[in-house]
Amino acid sequence: MGWRQDKLFCSKYINIIKYILLAFLISLAGNLGAYFYITGVLESTSDIRAKMEAQAKEYEKTIMRYEATIKANDELIAKQQQKIEDLETVVASIRAANEGKGQTVIETFVGKVTAYTPYAESTGKSPGHPAFGITKSGWRVGQGTCAVDTRYWPMGTVFYIEGYGFCVAADTGGAIKGRNRFDAYIAIPGNEELSVKVARQWGVRNVKVHVLYVPR
Repeated sequence: MGWRQDKLFCSKYINIIKYILLAFLISLAGNLGAYFYITGVLESTSDIRAKMEAQAKEYEKTIMRYEATIKANDELIAKQQQKIEDLETVVASIRAANEGKGQTVIETFVGKVTAYTPYAESTGKSPGHPAFGITKSGWRVGQGTCAVDTRYWPMGTVFYIEGYGFCVAADTGGAIKGRNRFDAYIAIPGNEELSVKVARQWGVRNVKVHVLYVPR
């Protein structure tokens, strides 16, 4: 009997030890699972933070690009404004130089108006060519310059073309033939592709042309 009781006693405590070990293993597994879960969450949070920082940098770059575009547009507007002021000075000079030699003409008719740029598509010349941007009159081409048929309109004639604005006859063109035929300069300085696009958008227009001044 004593031996059997010892055996039962040992068996009982062995089972208890098994249960304790099992509980320990279950607890360990749970702790490991929690550890790996927390580690995964931290890694995921780190990834999210890195992505957010990368997006913030991209936003900063986008803002910088927008600011650069705005600055470039402001500079372009300033240049165009300067060209307008220069044109007004040219017109004033023409009027002063021809005072007493010309006549103010109040005449309006419908003209066929196209658009041209200083680039090869219109003039056959590219930047770097010695005659690039130089009109038949010798003036440098600019907003408010137009090509005419000099058999009808002498250089220095001042027009107002509806939809375009003031225009001074300063150039000629092979296709510009006739009293009502005009080719108005349209271009974005320094941008050939955009200049050609804008000129093409103008296309061919039949609009009113007001003759303001014709030098003799």
